[in-house]
Amino acid sequence: MEHPMASIYVVLEEPSTAESKIILQQFEDLGVCQFRRFLKGAETLDSIFNDILNVVISSLPIEDMTGSN
Repeated sequence: MEHPMASIYVVLEEPSTAESKIILQQFEDLGVCQFRRFLKGAETLDSIFNDILNVVISSLPIEDMTGSN
């Protein structure tokens, strides 16, 4: 029987490798096995608009998404 969280798809936007490892390990411990990590906000937005996903986690400071453009 498949774990109930196995079908959850998580997108993580986090430039820090150390932070990403901690966050993704927590999801793995919960049974989530589908996730992608992005370093840039533009890549994350592309995934949000083009993929079927369940959870988006984003870092607050996103260099390429300043809001001033």
